[in-house]
Amino acid sequence: MPLDRPTAPNVYGMLIVHRQPRSPIVRCLYIAVPWIIASVVAALAQDAPTDPQSRAMMSRPIVGHVTESTAMVWAATQESPEGLRLEYGGKGDPAAAPSVVDGIVNADADHSSVVFAVPDLTPETTYLYRVRWADEAADPFPKEAIDPWQAPSSDGRSGEFTTAPPMGTRGRFTVAVSSCMHSGKEPEQLSWRLMRSQQPSLHLLLGDVVYADTTDRNVLWDHHLRQRAVADFGNLLSTTPTYAMWDDHDYGPNDSDGTAAGKEDSLRAFGELWALPPLGTAATPGAFYRFQWGDVEFFMLDGRYHRSPDKAPNDDAKRMLGDEQFAWLLEGLTNSTATFKVLASGSTLRASGADGWRLYDFARNRLYGAIMDNGIDGVMYLSGDVHASLIEVHETGGYPLVEVISSGIANGAAHSFATLSFDTAAADPTARVRIIYGDGSVPEDHSFTLSEMSVGE
Repeated sequence: MPLDRPTAPNVYGMLIVHRQPRSPIVRCLYIAVPWIIASVVAALAQDAPTDPQSRAMMSRPIVGHVTESTAMVWAATQESPEGLRLEYGGKGDPAAAPSVVDGIVNADADHSSVVFAVPDLTPETTYLYRVRWADEAADPFPKEAIDPWQAPSSDGRSGEFTTAPPMGTRGRFTVAVSSCMHSGKEPEQLSWRLMRSQQPSLHLLLGDVVYADTTDRNVLWDHHLRQRAVADFGNLLSTTPTYAMWDDHDYGPNDSDGTAAGKEDSLRAFGELWALPPLGTAATPGAFYRFQWGDVEFFMLDGRYHRSPDKAPNDDAKRMLGDEQFAWLLEGLTNSTATFKVLASGSTLRASGADGWRLYDFARNRLYGAIMDNGIDGVMYLSGDVHASLIEVHETGGYPLVEVISSGIANGAAHSFATLSFDTAAADPTARVRIIYGDGSVPEDHSFTLSEMSVGE
C-alpha cells in the first residue's frame, strides 16, 4: 500500500507510518488514540512525585517568638511551602499523638517562606517539632529529639523549643546575646556550640547577622540563607527562641541611616526572614518591637530606619530612633510592670566614635532623661557593632545605666558573646552578666541588683 505522507517520529520516539485507514471507525480510532495516549502521559507526569530537590529545606527551621502558650516556627523551601505542615508534641510523652498545624505562607516569584503559629501550649514546657510535607509518608514522630549538636547529619527539619513562664512570673532564666557574624570569613563559627552549652532560654541577635551591605531584597535573602547554612548557627536557631534586630550591614550599606535608598525592601526582607512579634506600629514602619519573658520586658530598638546621618550636625534636630519610635518606647517603659526593662539595639552608647549614640548627644540625653525623670527602674541597655564584648556603666544624672556590648561572635578575634542571667525572685532581683570568649574563658562576670538600678525618692 502506498504511503500517503512520509514517515516521522512522534514525540515518544516511535516511528509512525501514516496510512489511510480503511473505514470510518478505524479512521476515528486512528485520530483519537494518539490524543488519549498523550492525555494519559500528561496525567501521569502531573501525578509523579515532585522533584525532591525542590522540596529541600533552604535552612533548618527557626524558632522565633515564643510565649507561655504559643510558639512561632519559620521554614522555607525552594518550591512554594503551601504543602508544609508542622507536627509537634511534648518531649518525652510517649502516649500522646503529635498535633499538626498548617502555616501562613508568604510567597512570590522570588522567595517563599512559611510561619507556623503553634497554639494552646503549656507554660515552661519543652516541645519537639518536625516540618514535613502533607503528602509525604510520615515516619513515627520521635519521642526524644534528635540532638543536632550530636547528630549533625539529622534530617534538618526537626527541633525543639521551651515555652515561656507566665507573663509577670518571678523566677530565673538566661538570655544569650550576640552580633556580628561573617560566614565568608568564619565558615565554622564554633562559638554557637559554646553558647548552647550555657542553656539560654532565648537568644537576642543585635545586628550585622550578615554583611550584605545593600537594601536589595534578593541579596539580603541570599546572605541570610548562607549564614543559616553554618551548622552550629542553624542548630541554635532550631532549638532556641531567637529575636533579631538589624544593624547597618544587614539593613543597608556601612553606617547606613534613614536616608538609605530602598530601605522599604530591607524591611520587607527582615519581616520575611524571621518569625517575630509585629514590627513597628500602624503609623510608623520599622523593625522595632517588644516582648516579655517572665518578669523581664525587652524592647528591640531600630537604630537605622529613622536615624539621622552620622555626619549631620550634632544638635537637637539629630535623631537616633526618630520621634515616633521614641514615643513608642517611652510609653512602653512607663507602662511596663516588669522588674527589668531591657533596651536592645545594634549601636553602642559610647564605645563607637564613628557610628553610635556618642554622635547623637541630644538623642542620648533625651533617652537618659526620660528614664530618670519618669522614675523608670531596672533599665539595662544591650548593643553590638564593635567586634568586641564588654560591660560599660554610664552616668545618666540618675542611677548608672548598665550597657552590655556583645559583638564579634564570628567576626572578631575573641569570638565572644554575652549572657544575662536574671533572678527576679530574689529579695533584691539581680542580673548577672558574663562575657564569654570562644576559648571558654570568662573575662568579665558581674552581678547588678535592682536596688542599684532604681531612681529612688
